[in-house]
Amino acid sequence: MIGLGIKNPKVLSEKQINEEQHKLKISDSLGYILNETFFENKFYELKNSKNYKEIKANVNDHFQPQQAIYINKEKNTIEACVFNCLADMDGMNLTWNKNHELEFFPPKYTDYIDTLFSINDYLNTISNTEKARKYLFNNDKKYAVLIYWTKFGGRQNKRFLQQIRKNIREFSGDSCNFIYINMDSFFGHAGR
Repeated sequence: MIGLGIKNPKVLSEKQINEEQHKLKISDSLGYILNETFFENKFYELKNSKNYKEIKANVNDHFQPQQAIYINKEKNTIEACVFNCLADMDGMNLTWNKNHELEFFPPKYTDYIDTLFSINDYLNTISNTEKARKYLFNNDKKYAVLIYWTKFGGRQNKRFLQQIRKNIREFSGDSCNFIYINMDSFFGHAGR
């Protein structure tokens, strides 16, 4: 993974996360940290479920270091899920737009929507859930996008953010707002 610019995950302090956010041009008002307790409990709940063998691939999707979850607020549904594991190789880099999936809004990533995570589950993965919920849902925008990112993802994380930002900027028609959720500490703890 080093050849792709991906590093070993580390637990980051809030200060380190803020510094990285600024490098990635993520404003403080849009930057959040993963609620590790909820996320970890959800992971173990799914992993210990009776049907884990059948849902294992879907469970793994939700525990990827880069994700974008597109929520249609009017319908109260998840309309697209872009996961790290869906990337294709593009030379020595990853792309999530090889087949023009990100040239639509919401993107053409509908095959990976499942019922393992509800909209409330996704919102509960955010450390300041109520603040995020107010920002995302107290407006007239049709969509909300949750963008999960990591510092350890290196240049692949930067490429992911560029591609998701471009999708929102060029194809949403100003119909959505979004936030960023850092996941480094979750992956940085031993055993993950």
